[in-house]
Amino acid sequence: IWAEELGRLVDAVGSFDDGVALDIVREELGDLKPRLGEREVVSGFGTPLSQLVKSDAILSLFEFDNDNRAVASASIGQVYKARLIPGPRLEAAIGRAAAQQWGGQTIALKVQRPSALASASLDMYLLRRTAVWLSKWRGGDLPAVADQFGRQLFGELNYVREAENCRRFEGLYEGWDAIRVSSPCTPLTRKRVLVTEWVEGTKGPWKYDNGIRMVQLGLKCCVDQLMRTGLFHADPHRGNLIKSSDGKLTFIDFGMMADIPE
Repeated sequence: IWAEELGRLVDAVGSFDDGVALDIVREELGDLKPRLGEREVVSGFGTPLSQLVKSDAILSLFEFDNDNRAVASASIGQVYKARLIPGPRLEAAIGRAAAQQWGGQTIALKVQRPSALASASLDMYLLRRTAVWLSKWRGGDLPAVADQFGRQLFGELNYVREAENCRRFEGLYEGWDAIRVSSPCTPLTRKRVLVTEWVEGTKGPWKYDNGIRMVQLGLKCCVDQLMRTGLFHADPHRGNLIKSSDGKLTFIDFGMMADIPE
């Protein structure tokens, strides 16, 4: 029971308002607006969200699934499934080469919770105060442990850094036939908005021989990260790993990574 309840935290945390999420997308990608110009306001049939998407210069680059609502949510952000609409507007926004690569592709759009930074700041303040107090009684450099945790936590709130982690990891393992990485769309990624390739697949646990094979691949890849590449995925839980439809072990989240020196 405990495992089932904790397992829901990976992608079934209560979502926040979709309108707020779309406003964050508009704000984060606002630098693209001068290239796109204004859109004519759409009125009439459809939900307020659909009318907003069609009328907005930024949001109209995306064709959202699920009636413009999130398909998954976690502690830091929530995810939308969408298609990047090909054409001159996408080229104007991200350039011809990127538009040719991404136009028409199904993508995952991750939007950070509006309270994520404030909540993390408060949590770290309380954690460090507790660490200082405990170190006086138990000894050890617990504040240093808290500081390291804080650096990792605040790094996870920067989606530009996550996209770079993803790009590096993809470059290291592109030669592994059984490993797949959800590629980042860096021209549409900002600090609070991350766009990556959408990969169809299933979360673990996987049954029978498929499950054994996925675990073996995961262990082999983790050992390789530690012993060869030095770029270590520090959060390989079932919400961040899926078995793709073509049977590959796929990494889909790169917020918590570490560089391990020799």
